[in-house]
Amino acid sequence: MIVNPFFEQTSRITEQNLLDHIIQEVIQIYGINVYYLPATRQNFDPIYGASDTTAYNSSYLIEMYVKNVLGFEGDREFMSKFAGLEIRDQLILSCSRQRFTDEIGNIINSSRPREADLIFFPQNNKCFQIKYVNQYEMFYQLGKIYTWEMTCELFEYSDETINTGIPAIDALQTTFSTNYMDYSILDTDGGPLLDINGDFIMDTSYNLAHINPLADNVNVTSEEEAQTYINWDATRPFDEPTGDDTGSHNI
Repeated sequence: MIVNPFFEQTSRITEQNLLDHIIQEVIQIYGINVYYLPATRQNFDPIYGASDTTAYNSSYLIEMYVKNVLGFEGDREFMSKFAGLEIRDQLILSCSRQRFTDEIGNIINSSRPREADLIFFPQNNKCFQIKYVNQYEMFYQLGKIYTWEMTCELFEYSDETINTGIPAIDALQTTFSTNYMDYSILDTDGGPLLDINGDFIMDTSYNLAHINPLADNVNVTSEEEAQTYINWDATRPFDEPTGDDTGSHNI
């Protein structure tokens, strides 16, 4: 038997608008205020699909509902072989489509939240990066979709430019940046000061080993010194070097 044609449930605009307004009100009652940070790709290469750097220069306050109310999801504390301890907290947020369009979408010219954008979660003062946007969280109640569901993971800072004007967010760059330009002393015109050798004059707080312990690389100054690190034997290139290794083996 086909659906009863006298009870139409998918094309009543007034009821769709009513449900949409109820969802917005529920999120405003039970949700939290977060900051949405859209990503700006600089020198984007359409062939490789990548950009030189990513900047976050604006922020927009909007209410969202936290779906994983029992705590963070994802891998949580993850121990890897190469990177050591990693924090892979995952956050699932839901927001009204209409509210996103009104508060953010019309400004950044985007019809939906975008992957790679950031969300600042004020409860723990952390930024989470959007990894996936589910377009079908609520599946066509009364014939319409009303929300966006965003799966976010804890943001791993990688020398992105962050200048939103909000100190708690901008502290990411001032705390974790390894770019020496962020620590160079500037003149009155905003240009970096140079010494007699043409090197940048750095602030005393610049300490790469302190900012990123994994970045304290050791300079290899001679070929003889390099032989103590690499064994060029074709049969065992990654073994510990021995006294018989001369570095002249062919691979």
